[in-house]
Amino acid sequence: MKTLRLLARSKRLLGVNTLLAGLSVGLSFYIVWEMTAPLGPSIDTPPAPVSAAVVEPDIPLRATPAIYASIGSRNLFSPTRTDTQKVDPGRCG
Repeated sequence: MKTLRLLARSKRLLGVNTLLAGLSVGLSFYIVWEMTAPLGPSIDTPPAPVSAAVVEPDIPLRATPAIYASIGSRNLFSPTRTDTQKVDPGRCG
């Protein structure tokens, strides 16, 4: 009796192994087929964006020491800090 049970189990395992081997071979062929497919441009691919021309300002903006001094003099972590004070770079240079 043990041999019949063992034979039934081995047939079932042989069927599962055959199924898994067939699946493995089929998926391997699919992977090779996908990797060897030609890489043509897709129809749905949008055109590449054209970069805009950067225009340089007529007046060169340079940071003056007065701007750095005003930043350093403020307490950046004060809860009562307000940013209403403005420094005009043209007047402080």
